[in-house]
Amino acid sequence: MAAKSGAYRRERAEGDERGKRTTAARTAENTATSLDRLIHERTRLAIISALAVNESLTFNELKELLRATDGNLSVHARKLEDAGYLGCSKSFD
Repeated sequence: MAAKSGAYRRERAEGDERGKRTTAARTAENTATSLDRLIHERTRLAIISALAVNESLTFNELKELLRATDGNLSVHARKLEDAGYLGCSKSFD
């Protein structure tokens, strides 16, 4: 264990490229983990997936496609919107 942490300290102190890649890999891993926590829920993942293959969907189209209730879809869509994953345009014709 001591040898492992000593090697890490040397990489950081020397500033070599391997140490930088290690730090970048950890940053990417942390980002992936935080993304996972937000969209891991089945309904939110389904919303993102449906919108990945359709340029846009209305609330009712998405509700029908996912077989979700108004309240359930609304809560999950709001979480994705607040996190910046969705841009909802509101039209009241």
